[in-house]
Amino acid sequence: MMGQKTLLLLLSLLAVLEMASALGFYYGRSMPGSPYNISRTDPRIQKVVLDATFTFNNQSNDAYLFKPYAIYRAQRQTFRCHLEVWVIPWRKESITQVFFCQS
Repeated sequence: MMGQKTLLLLLSLLAVLEMASALGFYYGRSMPGSPYNISRTDPRIQKVVLDATFTFNNQSNDAYLFKPYAIYRAQRQTFRCHLEVWVIPWRKESITQVFFCQS
């Protein structure tokens, strides 16, 4: 069960990074489709890590809470992704309906 949650967490991180890519956020150059390093100190990357940790802690049955200590390396990879999310602002929640990615 924890393996599926970890996979979902990683896929969510990749989707967020892909959305940042669509907005023009990039650092460095590479061959299309291959991963490349991006800045570890960018506030957007730090927010993604905090959001991912929050999600992991909420989905974990662990007695301990985890917190990020350091970002040693951040990479970005462009891939095709179809994501449908329902945002319900009056409830302050969002629901992922469809999540399909291909590299």
